[in-house]
Amino acid sequence: MLLVSVLLLIGAIDWQQRRIPNLLLAVLLGIVVLHRNTMPGPTGIVLFSNVVFALVVTAPAYAKKILGAGDVKLMLVLSPVWPTVIFLQVFALGILSLVAVMLLQKIVTQASLVKKLTPSQSPPCGHSFDLRFSRGLPLGTAIALGALITQVLAVFG
Repeated sequence: MLLVSVLLLIGAIDWQQRRIPNLLLAVLLGIVVLHRNTMPGPTGIVLFSNVVFALVVTAPAYAKKILGAGDVKLMLVLSPVWPTVIFLQVFALGILSLVAVMLLQKIVTQASLVKKLTPSQSPPCGHSFDLRFSRGLPLGTAIALGALITQVLAVFG
């Protein structure tokens, strides 16, 4: 649960600032090391598969400046935590829930803007309903959401 708590903090910071502090990544790494010493985790080919998955997903997006270095480091730090299927589940659930949150934000933003405009007004020229992608994809937020959902499913599922 400590792992998910730190991930939620990372997710909140990533959502607001579009950066993941190295200090929190170091704390998370310490938790992962402790987790690995107390509970079995992926080894050998499974761990290698997780690292490859983390790099395949993040490296191209980092090269295109869609993700930041903190997102790459986060995925690598989390590689030894879960078996590959769970790692993929955390990632997929996180991305899906992030898209849902961002679409909800867009709907709320559009609705509140429409209420503020009178019939003779129009949105400012070039106004876009920013889904926050202009500052990069908050992968830390997605991973936090995916880890939380996975944890809830494990407890109540």
